[in-house]
Amino acid sequence: TLRGAAMMRGRVARTLVVLILFLGCASAATSPNGRLPGTLTQSGGGFRDVHQPLSAIDPVRIRIPDPTSRRDLLNTAGFTVSWRPELPRGDASDDEALECDEVVLVTVTSATPGKKHWVGAYSPPGAVVNETAPVKYAILHDVDASYRKTGRATARFRLACNRHDYDFVVFADDWERRRYNDTTHARSDTVHEAVAVARSAVATMAPVANVGPRKPRVSLVSPDPPEKRGDDLELAVTWSSARGAEATPRLRWWEEDASGVRTSDVKVVNATSYRYDREDLCGAPATTSGYRDPGWIHRAALAGIDRSTVRFVGYDLVDALGGKYPPAGERGLRARVPRAGIAPSNDDDEDEKEKKKKENDEPEFTIAMFADMGRGTDDDAATWNEYGSPAFNTSRALAADADAIDAAFLFGDVSYATGYQSVWDDYLEMIAPWAAALPFLVNPGNHEYDYVRSAWTGHADGGGGGTAGGGERGGSGRGGG
Repeated sequence: TLRGAAMMRGRVARTLVVLILFLGCASAATSPNGRLPGTLTQSGGGFRDVHQPLSAIDPVRIRIPDPTSRRDLLNTAGFTVSWRPELPRGDASDDEALECDEVVLVTVTSATPGKKHWVGAYSPPGAVVNETAPVKYAILHDVDASYRKTGRATARFRLACNRHDYDFVVFADDWERRRYNDTTHARSDTVHEAVAVARSAVATMAPVANVGPRKPRVSLVSPDPPEKRGDDLELAVTWSSARGAEATPRLRWWEEDASGVRTSDVKVVNATSYRYDREDLCGAPATTSGYRDPGWIHRAALAGIDRSTVRFVGYDLVDALGGKYPPAGERGLRARVPRAGIAPSNDDDEDEKEKKKKENDEPEFTIAMFADMGRGTDDDAATWNEYGSPAFNTSRALAADADAIDAAFLFGDVSYATGYQSVWDDYLEMIAPWAAALPFLVNPGNHEYDYVRSAWTGHADGGGGGTAGGGERGGSGRGGG
């Protein structure tokens, strides 16, 4: 059974299409200063979303130690941070490149441990920590309650292949922000600021997998060129990589029977490649601390499939620079082909409705419907209780039942990235086992874009708007669709 999602059965109607929106931020009236109502300052300071733990960290309030300050040098000298793979590597050295989704153990030691100390994973490594949010982080006291006594804690971080390597930075209370309190006769922090006290060596990811094609998801698109468009839609695959059109990204696909035996020649389709940049987004944190190079997005359609007879296709993703997904030696991916049908309209007379019903007399189909999914984690990274484990559980259930599901429909609030591109990367890795196997239909929610109310039909002018998308325009989600 599918947990965390609703299953609906019925006769095949006109196939739904994935909505991939890239909405303009200011298509309607903006505030007098040219920003959406409620838009944050350029620093991104102050953005907070209860759904997104990364918003608890404001890089503007992080201090980098002064290398000429004796006090800074003395205080930072008491901290160390290192990492190693969680699982034994056999004959391989711990210094060798990490595999995708491998777990590392990040160990922090401190001569002056504190309750608010934390460690963040940064990607790319060497990121400027007072400008950029971490990819994920862990509160050391929450990971190991003995940290304040022993001065030692180890956090588990699972590292996805997201085009860049990683490093880890430790943060402590900023000693320069301590003030003497005349009432309590103690020194206390007047503001919640932190200082970066230690940085690890780089954790290098396997280069071929890290920059090559990954994160496949199946959708339905209108045929191209436009003159080919009719009532039917085409199956398409979208994926991501660190390389653009110069790598000649391609989709190789073939028809399969129910047992997985290939029943056609292999067809090769060149992909269309595109990307978005910081200036394509609306505001903070998407344009500031949450921005991370999104890489390239590729799409190729599987044209010419007879959807009345073909139920499955196999495929893989390749490029001219040696990229391949799944990796060489592994079986290709397999996607379910949805049946085509025509739904009766309310404008049809009874004879027309009956005619369409007969034309549409196909076996039942199954669609998984769910919303408010989010991105889960199974390591020590801070996550939100409402969506962390349920998001993983829903993905696992969908992957287990993929052969029995014709399509999945997520009707709003997809990843809850709210302006943090790294969350989209992790989300697309999480859903790949099932999104690569069946059409994934998406409707954006308020956490996928910022808007002004007057831009929506039926709303009066003014009245404020929403910044629940953290400055996104239909999702960094344009790559997430």
